[in-house]
Amino acid sequence: MAASGRRIVRRRVPGLSVLLTLVVLLVTGLPHGAGATPDNPWLQRRVLVIAHAGGENEAPHETMFAYERAAALGAEVLEGDVRLTKDGVLVVHHDADVDATTDGTGLVADKTYAELFALDHGYKFTPYRWSCGDCPEADYIYRGVRTGAKPPPAGHTPEDFTIPTARQLFEQFPDAWIDLEIKESGEAARRAADALIALIEEFDAADRTIVVSFDQPTVDYVRQQLPEAITSPGVAGLTDWFLGGAPLTGHAILQVPPSFSGIPVVSPELVQRAHAEGLAVWVWMNEGEQESAEYYQQLLDWGVDGLLVARPGLARQVVDDAGLRYSPATSPTTTATSTTTATAAPTTATTATTAATTTPAAAARTTPRYAG
Repeated sequence: MAASGRRIVRRRVPGLSVLLTLVVLLVTGLPHGAGATPDNPWLQRRVLVIAHAGGENEAPHETMFAYERAAALGAEVLEGDVRLTKDGVLVVHHDADVDATTDGTGLVADKTYAELFALDHGYKFTPYRWSCGDCPEADYIYRGVRTGAKPPPAGHTPEDFTIPTARQLFEQFPDAWIDLEIKESGEAARRAADALIALIEEFDAADRTIVVSFDQPTVDYVRQQLPEAITSPGVAGLTDWFLGGAPLTGHAILQVPPSFSGIPVVSPELVQRAHAEGLAVWVWMNEGEQESAEYYQQLLDWGVDGLLVARPGLARQVVDDAGLRYSPATSPTTTATSTTTATAAPTTATTATTAATTTPAAAARTTPRYAG
C-alpha cells in the first residue's frame, strides 16, 4: 500500500459483486436467520468504544503506545490485526508490508521479528492521519522516538513505538477485551490462527478475545479448533445469512461497515434484525468522514452496540455525553470516567500521554515491559 493521507480501511471486501448483493438484500429486506449464540452477553455489553488499531487517528497505528493511550481514555475493547513473521512470530500489524507506517520496506512474511522490532512504527504518523509520506517534518510528532532521536512521552519507552507481538498485547492487558482480525487466507491464515489459538489458551482468554476474518474458511477453522471462541462471520457467512441460507450459528457479534462506495449498509433495520436474532452489532468505519462526533451519535441513535473507531478519545466523549457508557455491576474489570476527553489528536509527543484509569482495557501494566 502506498503511503498517503488515507486511513487504513479495516475490511477490504473481496469482491464488489458480494457487496452489491448485500446492499440489494439490505434494501429489499433481510431474511431472518437462526442459531445465534443464545443469551448472548454481548447484547448487554453496550455501548462499547472499540479502539481500531489502538486509535490510528490519535496515535501511531497498532503500537503499544496507541493501545495504552486508548485504554487510559476508557476504550473497553482493543482492536488489531495479526499475521506471522518469517520466523513464525504472531505480530499485530495490518498491512502485508511495512511500507505505509514505518521507516522500512518489504513484506512482514519475509522478515524476522528482530528485523521488525528495529523499525520505527511511528515514522509516518501525523495527527488525524495514520500515514503520510510527504507531510512537513514538524508534523511527524513521534518520528524518531523508536530510534532514540526523540524522547518518548512520559511513562513510555522507545519500544512502545515498534511493531508489537500478539503475546505482548495479551501480557500488557490481562483483563482487556481484545478484537483480533486474522489477515490473509489459506495456509498462511490457518498458521496464524493456530498461533492465536495457542495464545488464547495460554492466557485463558477465550471469553475476552473476539476473533474475526474476512475469510470465512478461516473463521470456520477457528471455531473448529476452539469451539468456545467468540467470533463474527466472514463475508461468505454474512452473504449466506442475508440470502436466508446457513444461519450464523454460534456467532456473537456482527461486525459491519456503515457503507461501501457511498452505498449505505448499516441501518436501524439491520441493527433491529441482528438484535432480534441474538447478535450484537459493532460498526467499523471505512471512510474518513465517518470518524466524527456527528456520525458516532447517529450510530448510537440507531442502537448499535459498539463503535469501532480510529478516534477513541472522541468516541469516549460522545458515548459518555449520551449517557451510554458500559458500566455493569459485574464485568471483567470495573469502569470509571476517563480523566480526559481527548477530543483531538495530540499535537506534541508530551501531550499524548494521558492518566490511566481503571477500565475494561486494563491500562495499568502488570508485567514488565517487553524486551523484544
